[in-house]
Amino acid sequence: MLKKKKFDKYFIDFLNTTQEKKFEKKIFLAINYSIAKIHHINILSKKYIFTQEDRPNYCHFYSKFFNVKYLFVVRDPRATFSGSFKSQKLHKIGKTYGFDRVLGNYLTAAEFIEKFSSKKLYLLKNESFQGKKNLRKQMKKICKWLNISFSKSLLQPTYFGKIWYGDSAYLGKREQKKPLPKNYYELKNIRKRWKSNLTSNQILDIEMLLFRLMKRYGYVLENKVSLKNLIKAYYRALFLYKDDYSFLKNIYYTFKNVIRRSMILTNALYASKFVDLD
Repeated sequence: MLKKKKFDKYFIDFLNTTQEKKFEKKIFLAINYSIAKIHHINILSKKYIFTQEDRPNYCHFYSKFFNVKYLFVVRDPRATFSGSFKSQKLHKIGKTYGFDRVLGNYLTAAEFIEKFSSKKLYLLKNESFQGKKNLRKQMKKICKWLNISFSKSLLQPTYFGKIWYGDSAYLGKREQKKPLPKNYYELKNIRKRWKSNLTSNQILDIEMLLFRLMKRYGYVLENKVSLKNLIKAYYRALFLYKDDYSFLKNIYYTFKNVIRRSMILTNALYASKFVDLD
């Protein structure tokens, strides 16, 4: 409660004293200023403010207010969908929303990435920094791209100076309070998890819907891209992956699904203006 009161005070103080006129930029800076003050960080001495944006359809807003660089992490979509399906059960999220959210965000991110040069956007595969050697190598590359000094502290996940053990839909609802199991993020173990959690049809659907992106980012498909497999995947994407309803409701929601997912598959970035991908 004390931190909240301090945050509120610093937030209001910043809004009352700043010369910034743009509302969105002012709020963003006020939030970061207040957090920095609470944790005794001199924000004016920092070269960058890093912010995590979970939704790629919002990323373009930052370019309106800042000289921004984007660091995008791409993950094997089979692992992404698997984790999402697991999370849906844990958090009781609807199947319809859960499927649309992952598919829409993956396609939206891909469209967004295409718009930027390597000077403004750094693309990193999640799998490329698994293991201590790979992590160090990739962090050094990122530091060079950002023109900042490498530090060993970048190799240890922390949350305001405290060790952070991460989270995983496979291990429960909350962030982990102790180290993850040994070799938890080894590629063979990651693959083993999504293979055991997805059905063969789900794997085929993911691969057919996203095969161009998977090939572009270097992910090996388990299924052959063929007209037959594409028809199967698109049929299931349009008519299945939804919650269970009564007969009449099922007709109504299936109709909505077909329209919504047709928009997502055709132009995800445009669809995100009308479809809830949050």
